[in-house]
Amino acid sequence: MQRERFTPVEKRNFCSPATKSGECHYALNKHVIGYSTIIPDDVVILFESKHAGWNQIGGEELMATTEYQPGSWLYLRLAKATGAKNLSRGCYVCFGGGHVEWVKPEEYDTLRWQVPQN
Repeated sequence: MQRERFTPVEKRNFCSPATKSGECHYALNKHVIGYSTIIPDDVVILFESKHAGWNQIGGEELMATTEYQPGSWLYLRLAKATGAKNLSRGCYVCFGGGHVEWVKPEEYDTLRWQVPQN
C-alpha cells in the first residue's frame, strides 16, 4: 500500500498575503465549531480577519476589508491566482465546499454563517 504524501504546512501559509506581520490573519466561523457532519457548500468556514493573531473565532464583526492597490505585484499575483477581476477591496472567504472566493464589502451581508439544524 502506497502512503499519501502531504505538503508541509508552515505558519506563513496562514498569513494574509496583504500583511507582513507573520501572524495569522484568518478566523474560524464561530457557528461551525463542534460540527462533525459535512458543512454545506455555501456556509463560511474561514475568513480573513481584520486582527492579527492565532486561534481567532468569530463572525462578520471580524471580517477584514483589505485594500489592494491595482497594478501592484500582490494585486496582479492574487488576480491571476483567483481569476478575480477587481480585488481593490474585500476579503478572502473559504466555504464549506472547500472553495475560496474574494468577497466585496457590499456582499458581506449575503454570506451564510449558520449551519442548518437537521
